Amino acid sequence: MTTKWMLPCAAALLLAACGGGEKAASESGRTNAQTAEAEPAAEQTAPRVSACDIVTEADAERALGMKVKREGDPGAGSMVQTCSYAADTQELTKLQNAVSVSLTPYPVSSLMPAEERQRLGSVPIEGLGDEALFTESAGLMVTKGQTTATYLMMGNGYDRRAVLTELARATVDRF
Repeated sequence: MTTKWMLPCAAALLLAACGGGEKAASESGRTNAQTAEAEPAAEQTAPRVSACDIVTEADAERALGMKVKREGDPGAGSMVQTCSYAADTQELTKLQNAVSVSLTPYPVSSLMPAEERQRLGSVPIEGLGDEALFTESAGLMVTKGQTTATYLMMGNGYDRRAVLTELARATVDRF
């Protein structure tokens, strides 16, 4: 699989995993319809800004410590927008280095319920947005209002928590 598709696929898997699906609903004894009725959601709209306005090419280069190139279409106007940057290099050991941000119109609390947070070993990050948490598998999720930015990173030799937290602190005021 090329780097071009790795981060968007990772973001899609994250959203699918965090949704819980039928198994989570059946384990709680409630169907998805019952959950929706019991917890009415506010009307959701697409994020007001583009994901590529949150993390720019310069931000991605600082995070990875190397030249990058933007990959794919961020999906402006859609409910989930993703902006991905990959290493602009031919070095085999660095080809997989990439960073992305995905915007969704839902707070962390609805994307990752308490049981899922515990299962994934999430770590709260204080002083970042309204709520922020980090997991090795799901990256760093930062909520402001009803919008969550999920910061993801691929590559070896990085302290993902430190790099993503620094990236989020530098960009959180943009959404």
